[in-house]
Amino acid sequence: MTDQALAVIFARGTGDEVPMSSARLLANKPILHYIIEAAQRSEYVSAVYVSTEDERIAAVAIAAGVQVIRRPEELAQPTTPLTQAVEHAAKVLGDSLKDSGEHLLCLPADAVFCSTSVIDQALEAYFQGDHDRVVALLPERKKYVIWGESSNQSLRSVIPAPHLRAIQDRLYS
Repeated sequence: MTDQALAVIFARGTGDEVPMSSARLLANKPILHYIIEAAQRSEYVSAVYVSTEDERIAAVAIAAGVQVIRRPEELAQPTTPLTQAVEHAAKVLGDSLKDSGEHLLCLPADAVFCSTSVIDQALEAYFQGDHDRVVALLPERKKYVIWGESSNQSLRSVIPAPHLRAIQDRLYS
């Protein structure tokens, strides 16, 4: 394995509380572009992708110079769990990940204030740790949850959901 990662940013066009929030402008720039640019500047991220079901979000991503992973219709429902979108992205990038030995870093589209240094710190901690595989570091209802791959190759939460565990220090903010 290498100390490099492929970053996938998950951006929905439908089903959000604020439709098309990733494409809305903040300081004259689409919200999605902030996390794309932070990931692109990371010394550990070799490529950035956006996973979406929406052509308008795909156009915003392409304008930022990244590739798009198009989710199939069955993963485009408002009730589709994020874990299924993560699994889909991992399958699409499977050969690239295997061939390069890179890791998969999953990021939320609305992480406007996530800096490159935070991404680098998170990846450094991961690379230096004794981890077999961590699939994603994602905000789940604005609380960070780490997802790993279980023995049957489905995703499971490495850290229990926030409401199921005692209060502890945040891993990353």
